[in-house]
Amino acid sequence: MGRYLRHGEGYPDWSLRLFDRRAARWSADIVHEKVIVNRGETGTLAGDLLHESAESLDNYLAKQNRYSTLAAQIALAQGKRANIAQLLISPAVRFIKFYFFRLGFLDGAAGLVHILIGCIASFAKYAKMLAAQK
Repeated sequence: MGRYLRHGEGYPDWSLRLFDRRAARWSADIVHEKVIVNRGETGTLAGDLLHESAESLDNYLAKQNRYSTLAAQIALAQGKRANIAQLLISPAVRFIKFYFFRLGFLDGAAGLVHILIGCIASFAKYAKMLAAQK
């Protein structure tokens, strides 16, 4: 929505970004891959790396729909089951955590939209799991 978020779910996002490919590798995770360090130490850079994860709100919503589908498929493949309580409680807990405790409200309307999309994705993941279980 035209600005970077400084609170809530998206900031700070501590992720290893710079690494020697001889000493580390990307995980095989389908969503939110991470760097696995085989040897050596890691450090922290001063400052921020800007992460532009969506060119538009439409693209971001489409991405979250894809991610919720993949997350549901992964959970089911791991033998996890969804229930109505998770469907209802997970989005609510996520909202409280990121909007209030992680101060997402300080990012104004953009922060609210970002957190609500995350809550919708959480709801969608469990809804998709429930649908697949039927």
